[in-house]
Amino acid sequence: MKKGSFKILLFVIWQLICSCNRINTLDPTITYINIEAGYNKMEETKLSQFTDNIKYVKLERIESIDIKGILKFNFTDDYSLISDYNTCLLFNSEGKFISKIGKEGRGPGEYQLLMNIGFGCGNKIFIQGYMDLYEYNLDGSFSNKYEESMLYDADGNYIKSWKFINDSLVLGRIMNDNGKAKDKALIINKKGEIKYRFVNYIQKPNENIFENNASIHQFGGITFFKEVVNDTLFYLSDNNTLVPRCIFNYGKYSPYTQVGGDNLRDFENRKSDFIRIDNIYQTADFLFLDCYLGNLFIWKKLTPTT
Repeated sequence: MKKGSFKILLFVIWQLICSCNRINTLDPTITYINIEAGYNKMEETKLSQFTDNIKYVKLERIESIDIKGILKFNFTDDYSLISDYNTCLLFNSEGKFISKIGKEGRGPGEYQLLMNIGFGCGNKIFIQGYMDLYEYNLDGSFSNKYEESMLYDADGNYIKSWKFINDSLVLGRIMNDNGKAKDKALIINKKGEIKYRFVNYIQKPNENIFENNASIHQFGGITFFKEVVNDTLFYLSDNNTLVPRCIFNYGKYSPYTQVGGDNLRDFENRKSDFIRIDNIYQTADFLFLDCYLGNLFIWKKLTPTT
């Protein structure tokens, strides 16, 4: 049986490949993944187990452009987009350089401090600057600017992580530094108008910067959403509600019961003792989890030396 195919770009990412170890549940629509039971079972895994077609894409190096590392990335079947905090570069599916997208500065069409990147519909490229959202064409030329109102909720809370779900709507994660954000996420249009709200149930101060992020990805035409502080992976339904799809059981390695309140300082000092899922990637049959393991990282030789 053919497993399908996927591209592997040469990004430096620690990933944990999790099998779906189910826990007894009355809800057959939700997959329960046992992180506690499976995280330390390290073994040699070949990519051929996941696909029949493996393609390594080496990105062309441009000597005249200085990029300090790949901190953000996004890709489609045809293009790959990478950036650090200052520079955004576009490549085709073969890794050939196409263009530098916009530039840092204070002039028209220029951004300050590159915060996030992504593709919209019609091969438009979006860069989130310090305050505003900028739209560019594939050749790197400036197309449009959306004022800061698009990146904030009605109370001035910042949208940190986001993904276009169609040609005009964005699903974004709301930062909750003060513990008073009414919503954990919004669907908002390019005019900054809020179309859908998702209630925030964590009403306590937050000093862990990772909690303000979310993994938002798309697979099979469906948008998926997971907060770092939540053990549940949701999908966005046709009527724009977040429906549980997977629940991760961390057991004794869970950071979520430790976050906020009187335990906050203690958690900050001990956060390397917990497992955190930062991003999730999907194929037809597997979830690939980009995890922070801290002190729990397993140092083990898989191949004995002679």
